[in-house]
Amino acid sequence: MDAFLALILFGTFLALIYSYYVGNPKLDQPFYFSEDVLDVFSNVKINELDLNQYPEITKLINNNIITNQDKTIFEVLIELNNKDPPDVDNSRVMVEEIVSGIIPAQYGFSLEFNKNPVYNNDPSKQVTNAIARQRLIIG
Repeated sequence: MDAFLALILFGTFLALIYSYYVGNPKLDQPFYFSEDVLDVFSNVKINELDLNQYPEITKLINNNIITNQDKTIFEVLIELNNKDPPDVDNSRVMVEEIVSGIIPAQYGFSLEFNKNPVYNNDPSKQVTNAIARQRLIIG
């Protein structure tokens, strides 16, 4: 009888361990997407973009909202968000245009500067797994 109970307990323990690993989705792909976005935003300068593919960013340049094209995307976003009041609308347009080609539709994405929301591609989407990334950008 003791051996039978021990076998049931051992089987239950194995089933619980197995269900834990099966129920947890892998976060490798979202992690790499977030890393790619951070790399693009912190390394790519505005003058390196093919502006034919980014008509809204071209409008921002033509309207002298973006004045220095030698700055990275993050540096321009920081400038826009350091204005008084912050230029959240143009920041949102810029982020949306760049991210639309990087982040697949099934993933949510949001961007904040100093806890101030700049962009959120789907605020109604329920978050089941979140990857929070941050970078210190000096500009």
